[in-house]
Amino acid sequence: MARTLPAAGALLLALLAAEALLRAYAVPPGLIPTPSRVGAALWAARTVLLRDALTTFVYEALLGFVLGALAGLGLGLLAVRFRFLERGLLPYTALLSSVPIVALAPVVVKAIGLGWPSKTAVVAITVLFPVLLSTVRGLHSASAHHLDLLHSYAATPAQTFRVARWPAALPFVFVALRLSVTLALINAIVAEFFGTEGSGLGFRIQIEVGRFGLDIVWAAIVVASVLGVASYLLMGALERRFVPARRL
Repeated sequence: MARTLPAAGALLLALLAAEALLRAYAVPPGLIPTPSRVGAALWAARTVLLRDALTTFVYEALLGFVLGALAGLGLGLLAVRFRFLERGLLPYTALLSSVPIVALAPVVVKAIGLGWPSKTAVVAITVLFPVLLSTVRGLHSASAHHLDLLHSYAATPAQTFRVARWPAALPFVFVALRLSVTLALINAIVAEFFGTEGSGLGFRIQIEVGRFGLDIVWAAIVVASVLGVASYLLMGALERRFVPARRL
């Protein structure tokens, strides 16, 4: 409560101030809608927005995040286990991770199609690189003294991984996952700007901007923000569960 109440109070004051200022200066709703109009649009279009959220969040962002994270973890483990893969793979991984989403998305959408699988692929690709790099860095961060001690005890590679390398890598992995889980939703929305089959939060924002339906646009932004914050908090809860040493 000590952390939640100040943030909730600040948000409420900001909404009240925005409502008062927009009404006082008679700003047209087609330019900037008041928070009350956004709330009314959010309720009136709740069915459409929930269907769009299902497509964007579940089919594209969440599925792409899971696939990208699993691929990044798997490649990271292989790169540390086989050093020639690390030397040959990581330089290109760092290079590809710098490709902007606005350059990657249209290429993937044209190659795979307008359906949600193309956006899932975009999200998976953008999530894979930071998870891979963080996994490799985390696995290499194990204490040298700990590794030498396990080697003196004739520990197997699997035992060394379980006792030393994986616990040392977990904080790095969760940092990448926390950053990627919010970027996954953003990248899914951006990828929808380059073509969809008629559903998704990005599609809804793009269509309503053209119609000057800014109340619906802001309602879609609110839905996306709530989903992004909830995903980040869930990942933080998982981090506190599996990385006890990072608890405050």
